[in-house]
Amino acid sequence: ASVITTCFAISEINVVVNTEPAFVPISNFQNCETDGNQIADFIFNEKDDEILNGQTGKEVLYFETEADANNRTNIIDKNAIYNNVSSPQTIFVRVENVTDQDCYGVSSFLLEVGSIPLFNPPTNYIVCDDISNDGFEEFDLSEKIDEISAAIPETLEITFHISFEDAENEENQIPLNYNNIENPQQIYVRIENGTYCHAIAEFGLNVVQVPTVNLPSALEECDSDYDGIATFDLTVSEFDILDIRDDDILVDYFETIDDLEADTNAIGNPSSYNNISNPQTVYVRVLNIISECYAILPLDLIVNLPPTVNDFPEIAICDNDSDVFYLAQATTILVD
Repeated sequence: ASVITTCFAISEINVVVNTEPAFVPISNFQNCETDGNQIADFIFNEKDDEILNGQTGKEVLYFETEADANNRTNIIDKNAIYNNVSSPQTIFVRVENVTDQDCYGVSSFLLEVGSIPLFNPPTNYIVCDDISNDGFEEFDLSEKIDEISAAIPETLEITFHISFEDAENEENQIPLNYNNIENPQQIYVRIENGTYCHAIAEFGLNVVQVPTVNLPSALEECDSDYDGIATFDLTVSEFDILDIRDDDILVDYFETIDDLEADTNAIGNPSSYNNISNPQTVYVRVLNIISECYAILPLDLIVNLPPTVNDFPEIAICDNDSDVFYLAQATTILVD
């Protein structure tokens, strides 16, 4: 027979309710390589926060196959470097509850490997100042594009920036015709090859002083035969041009700016030069042979013609008591 009583006992049972993981679309995991083998280093724990999306009490595991993810076998060590086996490559994710491994979900994302652009490291860009020697000049940065991309098999997109941060963030691109704002100044180059990978390079802008010079006074000579041609000693202008003569300074003279810039047809004997027109401007190049920077100065040559004198005729005068001859009459005849 059974006995029914009113006695009872109370015990506590812990009930744990685990939720299935919720997945948001997982972005591709991208990295760059420099060897051309399409293999890069990945550390998967960097994806944990994105995958969990704020969910707590859950763990993220990574696998090469969906079967491994479902069977919880061949777990990839997410804290160690993983090298992809192809690009793109699918990686499978198992998100499971910490208290119940059987309460899980599986998703996936792609590994993608891009190549850092190949490029020629740019050299410093050095230009000579003008005679103001203020340290500021215009630079043609398109010359650097040619240098960076020369013989590179990829099509490169190149931009220039005044800070590493601007180059990294692709902000505040400067124009190709650029005036420096300090001397020297560092320029940062962002180099892309059409993938999500890019490189940052840098080079310096440097404006080198030209020799300190003064503008020379015009040289003047007198003509004797009315042909407008005279012999000039061009070197006397150097007393005006240079306050102090330095052994590193070389002075040359040219008839045209084009000859000066091309360093051709320098005047062979500047201490005895016959002008070819009147007036005439010749050009003086004052070169620092160490820096190879030079100043250009115009030097005017002027030939002054003597006054035209008429043939002197015989002038008859009448005898007079004072025996006076008025020479002013002769002057009027000579220079009329």
